[in-house]
Amino acid sequence: MVEATFFVGTSNQIPNVKELSRALRELADDREDPTRIMTRNKPTIGTIARQVGVNVETIRYYQRFGLLKEPSKSGGFRYYSEKAVKRLLFIRRLKKLGFTLREIAGLFGVGPKGCSEVRAILHNKRTELLQEMEQIRTATEELKQMEIDCREQLLQGVCACPHVPKPD
Repeated sequence: MVEATFFVGTSNQIPNVKELSRALRELADDREDPTRIMTRNKPTIGTIARQVGVNVETIRYYQRFGLLKEPSKSGGFRYYSEKAVKRLLFIRRLKKLGFTLREIAGLFGVGPKGCSEVRAILHNKRTELLQEMEQIRTATEELKQMEIDCREQLLQGVCACPHVPKPD
């Protein structure tokens, strides 16, 4: 029995013929291969790489480094869980915050970490970053002063930079 459906609304709400035929083919394929239904919504390494914003080799490297477990194969493919995606996003976030992979591995450790231990690791990283920021601020001020010295030399008509040693 064929059932008619009427669409009310704008034309972009009406599915086109290609979309409908693709959906029907998928349904037919699913009847022929029942494992396809189970794996259709599970992302492969390429899918999660795009989703997280890294390349496939980065994920493989994280697996070799021990930051991410390599899932077992199912039907010739490795399917990744939502937990794996969340873990990758967390790794990316920590990398942006200045953590090395070794430090991230230390955070993950073996088994769950207590809040006090995680807090101590985060505090140490923040202290390290503050020290680096101070070094950068000092270097920036020194470079600014060197620029001023060079500009003054140029205004006085001297071409030699006061900061570059003269050759022997």
